[in-house]
Amino acid sequence: MHKSREGIAYVGTVLFAFIFILALFWMISQRQENGEEIAPEISPTSNAASESGIFSALGANVSEAIRGSQVKNNSKQAILVPSNAKKSAGAIAPSVGKEVATCPFLHAASPSRAVIISELAWMGGGRRGKESASAAAGNEWIELKSLSTTSIRLAGWKVQDESGKINVDLEGTISGGGYYLLERGDDDSAPSYSANSLYSATLPNDGAHIHIYDTRCQLVDDLDMSSGWAAGNNEDKRTMERSANNFSWHTSINSGGTPGKANSTPKVFALAVSGQATSLSFNPAQETEEIKNTYDVAICEVQTEGPSDAHEEFVEICNYGKDVVDVSDWYVQRKTKAGNWGTFAPARLFQGLKIEPGGTLVLAVSDSSIKHDISLDYGITADNSLVLKDASGAVVDLVGWGDASAYESSPAPQPPAGVSISRSPEGVVIKDTNNNLNDFLLCKSSPGAISVCEKILPASATTPSSTPPSENTAPSFVFVHELKITGGEGRTSEDHIILFNKGASPIDISGWKIRKRTSSGSESSIKVLPEGSIILPASNYIWANSGNNYAVSISANTSSTATLASNNSVGFLDEDGILVDAVAWGEELVNPFIEGLVFPTNPIGGQLLRRKGPDSAPQDTNNNAEDFEIISL
Repeated sequence: MHKSREGIAYVGTVLFAFIFILALFWMISQRQENGEEIAPEISPTSNAASESGIFSALGANVSEAIRGSQVKNNSKQAILVPSNAKKSAGAIAPSVGKEVATCPFLHAASPSRAVIISELAWMGGGRRGKESASAAAGNEWIELKSLSTTSIRLAGWKVQDESGKINVDLEGTISGGGYYLLERGDDDSAPSYSANSLYSATLPNDGAHIHIYDTRCQLVDDLDMSSGWAAGNNEDKRTMERSANNFSWHTSINSGGTPGKANSTPKVFALAVSGQATSLSFNPAQETEEIKNTYDVAICEVQTEGPSDAHEEFVEICNYGKDVVDVSDWYVQRKTKAGNWGTFAPARLFQGLKIEPGGTLVLAVSDSSIKHDISLDYGITADNSLVLKDASGAVVDLVGWGDASAYESSPAPQPPAGVSISRSPEGVVIKDTNNNLNDFLLCKSSPGAISVCEKILPASATTPSSTPPSENTAPSFVFVHELKITGGEGRTSEDHIILFNKGASPIDISGWKIRKRTSSGSESSIKVLPEGSIILPASNYIWANSGNNYAVSISANTSSTATLASNNSVGFLDEDGILVDAVAWGEELVNPFIEGLVFPTNPIGGQLLRRKGPDSAPQDTNNNAEDFEIISL
């Protein structure tokens, strides 16, 4: 009887286990139908994961399957890993989990910024061990930072990009002033910090537009880099970091960035010329370093493209002093429009070279027909920057042109094919006022000849005068007709610019540029007009700020997030970078875009700055003070 009871108990145990396994497989199949993973992946290198740990994770997932229905969508959520978790060979890796709903990707709302995107490794990371370059490029991550003093529950919050490829549903909490890390693919993208969530989509190298939403789909942070990342270095994998004192961006001083830590602090700019301190105005996105120049050497001429051969680009370095300059171990770095630094001419090419007084060094690609002293593997393009450094790494000269992201004060104009930018000759020397726009002219190219410029067109309209200038802006049938710089209290970004075609034929303005200078002379892009932008005769073309649905409300032709303000100036440039119109308003402007005199008054809410005369024939005497008036709405 005793053995019989044992047999019955054994059979009962087996039967119960069989029923339990069937029920478990049924629940697994139901969760798989919902697109969910049942258990976190185990690291392929792990030998230390215990059975109890594995089944605990499995049990937690099974319990989750029993609880409530799941929200369905086409995007994945990542499971939280505690931010203080240490990485180990036996750790269970975070995995992509249940699908989640998306929030409408709206452009008009103002972000609350309780939590911000504080750092991005859009360029991936450096190679580790035998990792391939392409695999290293996928080591991307996004760091969030709380600006709150208390913890915030992130369950139901979302990180989305405009394309819909990135859609991560957050979990857990973020402590006051703390960090939350999203890593791409696995928990090794940022090896020094454990991931809180994972995502699978790639951060494009040419930019993205990313939002953070709370549980009610209210906008928490808005990162609009759809026109290109403002910072970051793809060459040595330095990340894009947000500044601590404002919401601007800079390139990290650390390769690999600072995931889960306070962002790095860039150095302050300084320039000393012949022992005398001089201030420089730089684009905030550019690299930051101490600049010293004690040489009479400069980058004197640049051509980005020949008249018929794109390889006929060159860079001329000149010695405008009275002494021979030994340039052994000097080198040149290049920065692209997107903000990536790279070596343009390495120090080995300068070995044993000297520049005689009044002499030059010409750099060109090896197969160029231009006579040159230094042969390069690759050339330069539009909207680039060049930095000349001595053997110690100190900056000797900096030149940027077009929509460059680094320059002295303001960028030089973009030279068209077959035309160079050349320093304006001043007797037997060259002009160097630490302002690229003022110092360079558009000239017929003359590599190897210092202080020679057969001027093609003036570089800009930058100097106010008591009489209208005769050659500050190039002739054009298109000009700025109207500006609005504020909508009033609470609507300060309701800005627009109206261009007008006074000619008798349609004009294609694709690729033309609207640029802005602040009262201090700092310059930035408002908009590069998109392909297909055409103004009909006696018609308008409207740019407007994209915030608060304003551009849509006035039927603007194009828009961007740029804004206008008091004491600003606007320049309108054609596709070759030639200034065709300029308007300045307010007072105490440094180096503005201008024709004649500044219009002396700032329009306020409910007012427009508009050209005098009928809408069909606005006044244009090349004098802002005379041509414009304030109109009340």
